[in-house]
Amino acid sequence: MRTALAGFALAVAFASSAEAAPPPVAWEVTGTSSAAVRVEPETEYRVERRFFEKQDHFVVKTGFSYLSRGDFYDNPGLSIDLSWYPLEFFAIDFVSSTIFFSQLNATATELRETFGLLPDSQKPYARITGGGRFAFAYGKVLIEELGAIVHLDASLGLHVGALVTDRTVNLGGDTGLAFQAAVFDRFVVWFDFSWFFSFEERSGQGTLASGPMGTVGVGLKL
Repeated sequence: MRTALAGFALAVAFASSAEAAPPPVAWEVTGTSSAAVRVEPETEYRVERRFFEKQDHFVVKTGFSYLSRGDFYDNPGLSIDLSWYPLEFFAIDFVSSTIFFSQLNATATELRETFGLLPDSQKPYARITGGGRFAFAYGKVLIEELGAIVHLDASLGLHVGALVTDRTVNLGGDTGLAFQAAVFDRFVVWFDFSWFFSFEERSGQGTLASGPMGTVGVGLKL
């Protein structure tokens, strides 16, 4: 009889302690949980597909350029580039050329009219080069005023070829930084800043002539 009463008392005490135990607290309330399953937070981001894709495409571009070499000439020009992208980040520039409409600047014109002197530098007619381009960055820019997102890439280019002048054809080339911004699906806006160089003869000796060249224009992805 005593054994039965003792067992009944233990059973009542165990049931009371089980009812008094608090339930497990959810993860999202405390950051920790005694529950067996952790509640994962909802995903708040997504990865978008690249809008401006160039791999296996040709891109033809044209624009207005200006070359400054300190040669007593103003050198505005019209540029045209034809590139092919075998990879998304690398392009072969089959043609990167500029036709210049060079004229003596104000200082050289005054010297010519006053003293009959002309600079010994050569007058640029055309730049004809080819080379490659490596796209090292891709990004998006939000223009809040227009409510538009601009997709663009940045690339480094290197070209080698020739500079045609009023006297001869000289070895030349350029290296620089370019930006391409996608407009709709196939059109691009193009900004390029490069350093152009050529080897030419001045005052009877060979000289490295160089200077910055900027270009702004539009293009079409084919």
